[in-house]
Amino acid sequence: MFATIFTAANGYGTIVGGKTPINDVSANKGVVEAGQQIVSGIKYFLKIEATENGEKKTFDAVVLIKPWSQPEERQMLSFSASTQ
Repeated sequence: MFATIFTAANGYGTIVGGKTPINDVSANKGVVEAGQQIVSGIKYFLKIEATENGEKKTFDAVVLIKPWSQPEERQMLSFSASTQ
């Protein structure tokens, strides 16, 4: 028996549909953790830290970007207080 397994990749070393971490987020002020997923665009998963009245708060955001759209399409899919 012979089986072939194909893994779709986007040319940047990531598996299409697989969620991968973004390691260096220190340059983005307020972003403390990030990941991305290749879907019908690039879906970004962000953990954002902000301070309000001296109290640190953390939020989770999911943003979908379609870089081939003219103008580039950006859509906020969710934004909520972090549970962790």
